[in-house]
Amino acid sequence: MVTIHQLQGALAVARTLHYDGLPEQYAAIAEVIRAATSSAPSSEDEEQWRRVLGEARCLLGEAEADAGDPRGLDRMERECRRAVEAGDHAFAGRSYRSMLGVLLRCGRPGRAIDVAREAADCFSLAGDEVWANHMREFARLWSGRIAEWPDVDWGEWVRSG
Repeated sequence: MVTIHQLQGALAVARTLHYDGLPEQYAAIAEVIRAATSSAPSSEDEEQWRRVLGEARCLLGEAEADAGDPRGLDRMERECRRAVEAGDHAFAGRSYRSMLGVLLRCGRPGRAIDVAREAADCFSLAGDEVWANHMREFARLWSGRIAEWPDVDWGEWVRSG
């Protein structure tokens, strides 16, 4: 049986591989998902278990989207909705926030603005007005950029640093 601490450790390794852009990230993320779905959590670990599984699925979605697979964004969106439905608004807000960079890198700033607003709502419901305001400001700033420069390839602009 896998413990929550083992899952969290495996997720930390997968997250590091992902952020370093290493190809081993896929196997590490898949292993976290496999371990989390093939074992049952104890009742006191259920919420943390769900978060680890959700974050692993979001990481996989981000990796897929960055590799050009549009299903990755769908995977991320599903995890955000699951968190909202479970009433875990803090996790949903963080997950939506993670989608912002992916959407910008994919050249979809209009959708990123919508997601920022969803993240703001989630953070607000979680009682985190600081991050809610950051997300509102993001939406305001990017709405202005798109309106002012409609012909810019925002995906290329973001990817160029």
